[in-house]
Amino acid sequence: MAVEWGHHAIRVNAVAPGLVPTEDSLAPGGTLARPGRVARQVATVPLRRLGHVDDIGGICVFLASDESAWITGETIQVTGGSRITVGYLTYMHHITEHLAARQSSAGD
Repeated sequence: MAVEWGHHAIRVNAVAPGLVPTEDSLAPGGTLARPGRVARQVATVPLRRLGHVDDIGGICVFLASDESAWITGETIQVTGGSRITVGYLTYMHHITEHLAARQSSAGD
């Protein structure tokens, strides 16, 4: 669509959000109702938190503004880093374990 509409000065982009909890997902029976599930999801995010609606809204406002006038045909991932290549996530897991071990030994 970006190619088809670009000559009309129409930009076409997409936003691909990561996991953003909602009232329904946090409610009993929801996909994030169990604290263990939330902890497992957070562990896969380099920024160490799940998304917020404002995290997604900000990029949408940016893409609708003149500040993004030279951006078209893009999919912007707003995931807190959870879509980083697996090798990097493995490294992050290693660093997390190292930091946890340091904190544990500092508390002893």
